[in-house]
Amino acid sequence: MGTQSDQYLAAGLRVAVAPGGRSRWRRLMEDALRTQCENMGAPADGAAPDIALRDYQELSSVRPSDVVGANYSVRDGAFVDHRSRVAIRFGADQLTYWHDVSLTLSIPQIVQIALVQKGRSFVHSAAVSIGGRAHVFPGFGGIGKTLLVSDLMRHPSAKLLGDDLVVLNPAGTVQSYARPFCLYPYHRGAFTSQFSALGIRHMKPALPWRVYRRIRMESAYRYGARLPWPGRYLGIDHDYVLASPHVLFGPDRIESSQVPLETVAVVRRSASASRVSVDTTVNVEQLTAFCASVTAHEWNHSARTLLAFDALSAGTSVGFFEGTRAAIARCLPQASRVALITLPDQFRTEEYFAVVRELIGLRSTV
Repeated sequence: MGTQSDQYLAAGLRVAVAPGGRSRWRRLMEDALRTQCENMGAPADGAAPDIALRDYQELSSVRPSDVVGANYSVRDGAFVDHRSRVAIRFGADQLTYWHDVSLTLSIPQIVQIALVQKGRSFVHSAAVSIGGRAHVFPGFGGIGKTLLVSDLMRHPSAKLLGDDLVVLNPAGTVQSYARPFCLYPYHRGAFTSQFSALGIRHMKPALPWRVYRRIRMESAYRYGARLPWPGRYLGIDHDYVLASPHVLFGPDRIESSQVPLETVAVVRRSASASRVSVDTTVNVEQLTAFCASVTAHEWNHSARTLLAFDALSAGTSVGFFEGTRAAIARCLPQASRVALITLPDQFRTEEYFAVVRELIGLRSTV
């Protein structure tokens, strides 16, 4: 039996690997937590975690023949997805999540399940606080959220809430989720000094590197072996490397408080648009629908499991996707400013940044 590992404070919830489990499983889960929740340490006060990760193999066995198509069941109060080999159970104060030996553990997905139960939700967006007020910019991946954050963080009073996910609360406040940034080669211009200081570089996608990376992943998955990698901030071209926002900006530039929601400006692309434009007449219901859809899209790979969880967990689940929408709908109307920013297929980033600065009343970033 193992001992309770270090906890991480993700979106205000304590997450930890529970005692026990196979040694290889523990290594993979602890590595996933360490990587995905870097610098999200929780106080060592001995409090029980809100989310406990457990080894799927510890569940009471269910023969595949007992489940139609090795599909779903409810076992010992837990919803079990036999195909994906995961299970979820809500207790009075804790969500227990069973996961098999896998490299696919998504901490935000698990945290979102717990958030929805509490009437809160992630929203897929970039966000900063300025003067103690939150400015949130929801959008699909690849829309330029990280680049926008890099520009807004140049302002001396700006603090980071997140470049990909932040938490919306029913009281109309926003909480940071400062997980590691995924930096691609095209981010170098925005983070020039950080790329240089951290030694971030991207190698050409030569076959030997691709083969070695695959061998490294398979070794970790199958045998729990950690083969060496040339450097932490080293990636293959067209892929990303992870960099902690605490390293990129410094811990004092990460927002630690829940701050009131000031601006919600959805960012979208349009093939028919000829320039960057802002529509401040858009209604909050339209923005809510967009935010709920773009956030649900984050977990589309596990939608089948989550929908089945809703169906088989009556009494404990409020409906994952409907709960996401409801939580967003409670928070957004409390924003002081709502807008829709439309980007054409081709645009200058400086034009985009200038439009955002004007919208939120930020005249200068120097």
